[in-house]
Amino acid sequence: MIKLAVNGCNGKMGSQVVKYALQNNNFKITAGIDYKNRSLLIDSTKIQVFSSLEECTEDVDVIIDFSDSDGISELLNSVKNKGISIVIATSGLEEEHFNLMKDCAETIPIFQASNMSVGIHLLKKAISQLAADAGNDFDIEIVEKYHKFKKDSPSGTALSLAGAMGEALPFSPEYTYGRHDKNQLRNNNEIGIHSVRGGSVIGEYDVIFAGQDEVLKFSHKAYSRSLFALGALKAAAFIVKQKPGLYYMDDLF
Repeated sequence: MIKLAVNGCNGKMGSQVVKYALQNNNFKITAGIDYKNRSLLIDSTKIQVFSSLEECTEDVDVIIDFSDSDGISELLNSVKNKGISIVIATSGLEEEHFNLMKDCAETIPIFQASNMSVGIHLLKKAISQLAADAGNDFDIEIVEKYHKFKKDSPSGTALSLAGAMGEALPFSPEYTYGRHDKNQLRNNNEIGIHSVRGGSVIGEYDVIFAGQDEVLKFSHKAYSRSLFALGALKAAAFIVKQKPGLYYMDDLF
């Protein structure tokens, strides 16, 4: 049985991971990590919550992180020191975080994905192939929507979708975030990224390929947070069996 800790355990996504891990016979939740709220995860579970991984006294094989980017550096250093595998599903990461991941991956196995959805992974593969085939014939725009409490904009998923297409295009695209200038035409080498924040939207993406007299649109809509939690648990079961290194969704499927 895999001994699991959940970082951000009392948050919207962390609580979903807890819910589905408790139903999965392959996992035993041995600890919760939450620097904001140290209450029990669920009253009946008696799972102890620590304010940091450094304070955790329980045995842990792997930790799933659904928190925020502010604590990623501290968390990575802790898992490195303790020799624990980790699934990083937190969005809004900066270059410094990715550089630290590379350093820690020399010692421990790390799984990182800005979005744990299988559908988003398949979408990325599809639009990457289309970008390679379309070349300069279509203008590419991404419109992403999330609830009003999401801090990072654009989302890490939007950037990963743009990055997948950018690697396939015959030119190096420039990202344009929103479009506010009234007297400036769209450049041919742009990928437009537009963020909408409001209400309780879990996550929606439209990737638009606009050509001459025709438009292709690929869409993905999340109807519940369960799909991200289940994807993270699948990644956790995978990463505990791996050698030190960096792993991504392509390695899982």
